[in-house]
Amino acid sequence: MKLLILSSIALLLPSFAANGSCSSNQIGSTTFTNCTDGSSYTTQEIGGSKFTNGYNYNTGSSWNSSTTNIGDTSFTSGRDSDGNSWNTTTQNIGGTTFSNGRDSNGNTWSTTRMRRP
Repeated sequence: MKLLILSSIALLLPSFAANGSCSSNQIGSTTFTNCTDGSSYTTQEIGGSKFTNGYNYNTGSSWNSSTTNIGDTSFTSGRDSDGNSWNTTTQNIGGTTFSNGRDSNGNTWSTTRMRRP
């Protein structure tokens, strides 16, 4: 599930993370990240849950996400910078990963991936 959160963050900040213009500091279970484009975000882990809040100082926009892991299932939800909510549920059963959710435009989706032997 850490990969899902990190992937979500990478999707939000792809060019900034790639060119190294972000820096992070960790205090306890909280990571603070600032980027030269005016973006910043905090990520905090509490038990089996991870909470991320982002803000852009240049635009005044903010976004958030939270992920909770229960067994082989991860529940992730959040709000984009326009205030629209989205969610994802991912479950691993054997060698198959089932994912479904609703994007920030209200569209539902689902995928099934089988691991190759």
